[in-house]
Amino acid sequence: MPVVYRESTYQSGGAGNDATATSEASVTRDPTIGDVNFGVAYKFLDETPNLPDAVVSVRVKAPTGKEPFGIKLVRQPSNDNLYLPESLPTGNGVWSVTPGISLVKTFDPAVLFGSLSYTHNFEDSFDDISSQVNQKVGGKVRLGDSFQFGVGVAFALNEKMSMSFSVSDLVQRKSKLKPDGGDWQSVVSSDANAGYFNVGMTIAASDNLTIVPNLAIGMTDDAPDFTFSLKFPYYF
Repeated sequence: MPVVYRESTYQSGGAGNDATATSEASVTRDPTIGDVNFGVAYKFLDETPNLPDAVVSVRVKAPTGKEPFGIKLVRQPSNDNLYLPESLPTGNGVWSVTPGISLVKTFDPAVLFGSLSYTHNFEDSFDDISSQVNQKVGGKVRLGDSFQFGVGVAFALNEKMSMSFSVSDLVQRKSKLKPDGGDWQSVVSSDANAGYFNVGMTIAASDNLTIVPNLAIGMTDDAPDFTFSLKFPYYF
């Protein structure tokens, strides 16, 4: 069950009618539920001297978080060029399904791995898709599908710790909106190509608990400069 806390800072030039001045403001959202996802995996190939382990999987994501549609943009009194959302979303608002395949091959002391997946977002309707204040426009949303791949290598540092290096890329197609009574419109800058160089560790804290820190360094314009995650998988 994902719980999401968000804080976003927005900046704009032209504060006080001065082209060289900037202003900024932040919007926060208290911890609330995000989009829940669940899945199944099946290992259909065992590793041999010539073949890797192979696992296929299917994941489904449900729109249990707050969708981004219908959130109004409010102009800030201190800067006519700066608009802030009234709130922040915690999900993307639609159902999606992601089939994928993962391969792992051991070359002692290293392990090579790779993965490939495709995400299909299902079209859905909403009571309001407009971001303008005092305007409510119903319509349909068709988020762009995406595919993701990654390759990497991992090394065991000792019996409880391993380190991995990998490259991954996510390519997203354009999203589209269709206001009631109107035509489909592409959302500007909704397509993306986000590539990352990842450095991660896996630490066996106990027989049941694992600690997984990961640093992702952006390699393309659409990727963040860097992101850091820390996960605590627990096996019952």
